[in-house]
Amino acid sequence: MTRTRLAFGLVVLIVAFSGFTSLVYQVVWERLLRYNFGGDSVSSAVVTATFLLGLGVGAVVFGRRFDRAFAAFALVELAIGAWAMASYHVLAPLGPALAKLASASIADAEGLRPQVVLACVLFLLPPCILMGGTLPLMFNCFVRSGEYKSSTVGLLYGLNTAGAAFGALAAPFLFLNRWAISTTLLVVGAGNLLIAAAIWLFRHGMAPPGQPEGPDAAVTPARPVGLAAVLALAFVSGFISLSFEVSLVRAFFVLNPSSPYNFPAILVVFLLSLALGSILFSRFTAYAPTAALRRIGMLFLLAVLGMQLGIYVRGALALSPLVADLPRPDTLGFHLLYAGILVVLFPLFLSGVFPLLLKLASHTGAELPGRTGLVYIVNAVGSFSGAMLVQFVGFSLLGTRGVIRTLFLAGVLAGLFCLVRSAGSRRVAAAYGALAVLVGLVTFRVPRDVWDVYRSGIAGRRNVERVEGVTGVAVIKWAPAGEVFVNGQIMSTLPDHPSHVRLVSFPLSLPRRRDVLLLGLGGGGMVRELLRDPGVERVDVVDWSYELPVLLDRPRVRALLDGALQNPKVRIWRCDARVAVSLLPGGSFDIVIDNLGFPYWVGMTSVKSVSYFREVRRILKPAGVFVNANYDTEGARLPILAGLRETFRVVRPHARVGIVLASDEPIVIDRDRAEEVLAWRGKVFGIQDVPQSDWLIGGLRTVSADEVRDVEPIRDDLLVHEYRRDPVRALLRRLRNGVPAPKASRVLAPAPDHS
Repeated sequence: MTRTRLAFGLVVLIVAFSGFTSLVYQVVWERLLRYNFGGDSVSSAVVTATFLLGLGVGAVVFGRRFDRAFAAFALVELAIGAWAMASYHVLAPLGPALAKLASASIADAEGLRPQVVLACVLFLLPPCILMGGTLPLMFNCFVRSGEYKSSTVGLLYGLNTAGAAFGALAAPFLFLNRWAISTTLLVVGAGNLLIAAAIWLFRHGMAPPGQPEGPDAAVTPARPVGLAAVLALAFVSGFISLSFEVSLVRAFFVLNPSSPYNFPAILVVFLLSLALGSILFSRFTAYAPTAALRRIGMLFLLAVLGMQLGIYVRGALALSPLVADLPRPDTLGFHLLYAGILVVLFPLFLSGVFPLLLKLASHTGAELPGRTGLVYIVNAVGSFSGAMLVQFVGFSLLGTRGVIRTLFLAGVLAGLFCLVRSAGSRRVAAAYGALAVLVGLVTFRVPRDVWDVYRSGIAGRRNVERVEGVTGVAVIKWAPAGEVFVNGQIMSTLPDHPSHVRLVSFPLSLPRRRDVLLLGLGGGGMVRELLRDPGVERVDVVDWSYELPVLLDRPRVRALLDGALQNPKVRIWRCDARVAVSLLPGGSFDIVIDNLGFPYWVGMTSVKSVSYFREVRRILKPAGVFVNANYDTEGARLPILAGLRETFRVVRPHARVGIVLASDEPIVIDRDRAEEVLAWRGKVFGIQDVPQSDWLIGGLRTVSADEVRDVEPIRDDLLVHEYRRDPVRALLRRLRNGVPAPKASRVLAPAPDHS
C-alpha cells in the first residue's frame, strides 16, 4: 500500500468515525434527557432543536483558518470524548437540582418547562458546539489552502454523514440492546480519544499538498449570486429538510406503531441518502458558478418532487388491494425498504445543495472554514426554525397536508430563483418558470386518500374522525367497531375494551378508592366506570397526547362515555407520565392505575424502572395500591417484578392476566364488592362457570423476595427491553452453527394483542 493510499484511508476513517460518534451521542443523550426531564414531545423537540443549534454555533466558533489545524482538531475530538465519558455522571445529579430550582408543579408540565430548556443549554450546548466545529476543522485539515474541487467538499461532507448514518444504526442494534447507557458512553467516548490520537500521530502524513489539479482549479468567473442569496438558500434548505424529517418520523410511527426502531430506520436511510447525494452532485467535469447555481435549482425541484413521490407511492401501496392483504414481515429489512420508499429521493437530491453552496460562498480553501461556519449556522437556524414551527404550529394549524404543501412550494420557489438567476436569457428564464409552475402543480394532484394514509394510516372520511396536532394524530375508526388510535397504535375500543374492563375491575374492588390516578387515558371507558362508583370522589388522568382528549370530546364519543371526561371530578393532565408522578404531591392517591404500554414500546423503560416505581410509591397514600398493567412480557416480566418487589413490600401479580398489584400494606380485595363489580363485566372478557370474585381474587398470588433474588430490576439506563433485538449476535450464531436465516425473523416489536 502506498503512502498516499494510507493517508487517504486515515482521512476516510477519521472523518466517518467522527460522524459515527456524534449520532450515537445524539441518540443516547436524548434518552438521558428524557429520563431526567420528561419524554413528552415538547422536551424532545427542544432537545433536537438545541442539538442542531449547537452544531451551527460550533461551526461559527471554529470557522476560521487555524495555523495548527490538526492540533485544534485533535483537541476538539479529545474534549468530545472526555465530555461523553463523564456525561452520564454529570447529568444524573442535574435533574434533581433543576427540579428544586424550578419548584415546578404538574400544572407547569404542559408546555415549555424552564428547567428543560435550562438543562438543554447547560448540558447539550457545550459538546454540540465542539461537534459543530469538526466540519470546518476537517476542511481546514484536508482541503488545500488554494483553489479546490467542489467534489472535495462533497466527499468529506458525505463521508462524515455516512458515518453518522451508521452511528444511528449502531445505537439501537449494537449498543443499547446489550449495554447500559453509561457503558455505551464510555466505549464510544474512548473512540473519540482514539480519533484524537490518530490525528495527532499522523498529522504530517495527512497534510494536503499545496496546489490541486483538475478543472475546479481554473480561474472562477464572477459569482451569479451574492453571499446574502447563498445564506438565504442555506436557510431554506435547512428549514425544508428538518421539517420534512419531523413529518416522516410521525408518518413512520403510523406505519409501525410504538416501535423504538422507527427512528433509526428513518435516520439511517435519510443520512445515507444525504451522504450519497453530497458525493454525487458535487462533482463537475467543468465547474462554473453559474452551472453550480443551476444545479442547485434543479436539485431543489427534484427534492420536492421526490418528497411527493414517496408520499404518493406509500399511500398507493397501502390502498392497493394487491398489496394491502399481503403479510407484512416484521423485520428490519422490510421497514428499511418502506423507509426507502418514503425517504430516499428527497435527501438524495437536497444533499447536493449544501456542499455546492459552500463552493459558491468560498472560492479558495483559505476561505472555506470561515464560510462553512457562516453557511452552517444559517442552515442550522433554518433547521431549528423548521422543527419548532412545524411541530408546535404547523401540524395544528395547517395539518400534515398543509405542512407538506408549504414545504413543497418553498422548495419550488427556491429552485425557481436559482434557475432564473443562472439563465443566460429571458427565454431560458421563462422556460424555467414554466417548469417550476408545472412542478408546483404536482402537490395539488395527490388524492385525499393518499394524504389520509400518510398522516394517520387510515383512508377515507366516512366513519372516521381525526384530530391532528402537536403530539401526532388521534383517530376513531367507527366501522366495523369504534377503534381508537393514537399515532397508529390502537389504544382502545368503544364503548368498552376487554383489557381495560379487566384492569379497572381490580381497583374498583379495593376497599379504599376515594382518590384515583389513571396513567393512560385509553378510550375513556375506565374513567366512566370509575365515576359510576360513588366511592370514587376524584379521578386525575395523565396522557401525553394533546389530541386524544379532544377527539374523545366529540358528541358521539361523549354520549358513549356518559360525559365522563367533562365531569367536575375529573382532571386531565397532558404531559409525560414520568414527569407527572415526579411533580404530583406525595401521599395524594389511594390508587394509581398504570395503563401506559408494554416494555418493548419506545420510551417504556422509564415507566417500568425502579426509579419510576419509587415516584409512584411516593404519591400513594400509606395503604395505597399501585395497579400495573402490561407487565407480563417475555424477557421483561421478572425484571419488572423485581423492581416492584424492591420498591413495595407486597407484590401480587394475577396468574391469568398481565396485571400486578403492589403496596406497602396487605392487599385485601372486598369479595362482596368484587361480585358487584364483576356482575356484568365478567361477560365482557369471558368469565364463565366460576364465581366472579373467585376469578379475581383466586388469580392473585404473592411474589416472594426469593423468587426475584437473582434478577436485576430495570434501571433507567438499561434499555435492552426496548431495543431487545440483537441481529449481530444472531448472525454470528447462524454463521457459527451453519443455520440459514429464517424467512420471517422478527426484528421489530410486534403489535400487541389487546383481545
